[in-house]
Amino acid sequence: MERQSKLSPIPRVDSFTSHLGLVVMLGGMAMFFITLFVSQSILENRFGVSYMPGGGSTFIFHSWMNTMVLIVTSLLLEMGWQKLRKNDSNSAIFYQGLTLFASVVFLVSQVGLWSRMSSAGFLPSTDLMGAFFYAFTGLHGLHIVGAIGTLGWLFWKMCTVEESDLVIRWTVNARMFVHFLTVVWLFIFLRLFVMV
Repeated sequence: MERQSKLSPIPRVDSFTSHLGLVVMLGGMAMFFITLFVSQSILENRFGVSYMPGGGSTFIFHSWMNTMVLIVTSLLLEMGWQKLRKNDSNSAIFYQGLTLFASVVFLVSQVGLWSRMSSAGFLPSTDLMGAFFYAFTGLHGLHIVGAIGTLGWLFWKMCTVEESDLVIRWTVNARMFVHFLTVVWLFIFLRLFVMV
């Protein structure tokens, strides 16, 4: 009589499972940022503090430029996705590289904004707006670092993996993550620089 092993082979994760895991993660991230938005609103109403971070229009242009870079990042990712769906892998890799580059530009520009604001004396310890500004943008920046890692990994996989179904699945998930971060940034930008 032949003994059967109690170990089963490791199953491949299907696209539904990986997609569901990402949706749950994004839901948790959304709840976290919503909590920050609500907390800021409550504290602003309670203490009567509401003004543009950094004291006005000095930093608004820099923030607008960051916003435009992030929107371009999402658009580049979409253009790469369209090329990937048409089996134009060389163009898809090109757009993936541009998306990765634009993400790094956003992060470097955001660090530049933080540096300019802190040099002007606007720090997390300055007041309530300073604390929320750095909390929002810092946490978003950490997620952008994760997106850069994801996009870099995806770029490498697009260059090395032959199985297009896997690359398409990974790209679908990366798209969701990057577009989610773009939408979060738009809310942060509107809340901090427009709705004051």
